[in-house]
Amino acid sequence: MCSLASAWLALLACSCATIPRQSPTPDVEPPGDPREALLDAVGFGDAEDAERLLAAGGDANQRTPEGFTLLMIAAEDGHEPVVASLLAHGADPNATTDAGVTALTLAAAHGNVSIAEELIARGADLGAASRTGVTPLMAAAAAGHPDVVNMLLQHGVAIDARDEAGHTALMIAAANGHADVVRLLLANGARRDLRDHDGNTAASIAKKAHRAEVEKALRGS
Repeated sequence: MCSLASAWLALLACSCATIPRQSPTPDVEPPGDPREALLDAVGFGDAEDAERLLAAGGDANQRTPEGFTLLMIAAEDGHEPVVASLLAHGADPNATTDAGVTALTLAAAHGNVSIAEELIARGADLGAASRTGVTPLMAAAAAGHPDVVNMLLQHGVAIDARDEAGHTALMIAAANGHADVVRLLLANGARRDLRDHDGNTAASIAKKAHRAEVEKALRGS
C-alpha cells in the first residue's frame, strides 16, 4: 500500500497534469497554420511572436487537443511576458481543464509567484478547486513553494479548505515534508486539529510519512 504522501501526490498529478509538449525541431519552417504558430510561440516562450500573432487576430483562448489553454501553458512554464500578452488580448484567467484545473493552480504548483499574482490581478478565482478539490494553495503547499503560499495567504485564501479526501494544505505540506510551508501555514492560523476522512491529523500524517522536521514544526518546537 502506498503512503498517504505518495497517494496525495498521485491525486495532484491527476488534477494538475503536466501539459503535453512537442519538442522543437531544428531547421523546420514555421507551421502555416496560425493556430499552430501561436501554440508554438506560447510553448517556447516567444513573447514577441506571440504578441504579433495575437495582434493579427489569434485566439488568446484557444486550447490544445488535450483541453489546455494557452494561458495554462504559459503559466505553468513561467513565461511571464507571454502570460501578460495573452491576458491583454482577452485570455480567460478562470478557464478550466476537464479536471477543473486553472492557470492559477498550475502557476502555484510550479512556484511561478509573479505569474500567479498577475492572474489574481486579472480576476483569477483564488478559491477555484479542481474536481478532486485541489486549490491553488494546496498545489503550492504540495510542491513546497512558500513564496506562493505566502502570497496566496496575503490575498485571503481559505487556509483550511479541503480536498475530496478531507486533506487541508497543512496536511498536504506535512505529508510531503515541507516543514517551511508547515510553519508558514501554522503562523497564519491553519488548524492542526482537523482530521481527514480517514481520521488523520497533520501530525499523524507526518508521523506515518516519517517527516521528523515536520513533526517538530507541528509541536511548535
